[in-house]
Amino acid sequence: MMVQLRSRRAPPWSPASMRALREMEKRYGAAQEQTDHFAVWYFNGPWKRTVVYRETVPHHFPHPHEDVLSQTVDYPVPVNKVEKLMEFDGSLVIDRTKGELTAHCNSEELNRALLNLAHDIVIGKQTPDEAREMLRSIYNALRLNWPEDYAVALNFSRLDPLYEARDPDRAGK
Repeated sequence: MMVQLRSRRAPPWSPASMRALREMEKRYGAAQEQTDHFAVWYFNGPWKRTVVYRETVPHHFPHPHEDVLSQTVDYPVPVNKVEKLMEFDGSLVIDRTKGELTAHCNSEELNRALLNLAHDIVIGKQTPDEAREMLRSIYNALRLNWPEDYAVALNFSRLDPLYEARDPDRAGK
């Protein structure tokens, strides 16, 4: 028996998604891939991958907004730091096998801040609570168009291309 899929027209992109899409196109040009559901850029700026999603995800920290933009870097999160990063912000996505860390928010500036604060937690510079408080301050500064170092650039180096961030795990653990 063959299953037949119904084709439905996708609803329009939300205003938040359209803002993010226009901003990424302005900064990085046309997406390298685009469907009815997302647009993707690869190796743009400091990012391994940038994705703007049509679907929004409501998020209430550090302010009510809709997460529509994810940006990924190679970053091997130590297993003993995963819980601390999840305690800090649920919009961080850790892929240990690929050696990636992704921030999912509504702007590139807040994604940079999320990743910089995550790095601070990993290296022991801040606790999750301290990082949450700092993210609130960063958001308020950005809202007032004040410069904020944590939102301007990544405060950690991209990995040396020869360094392997992936962790394929092993049998028998």
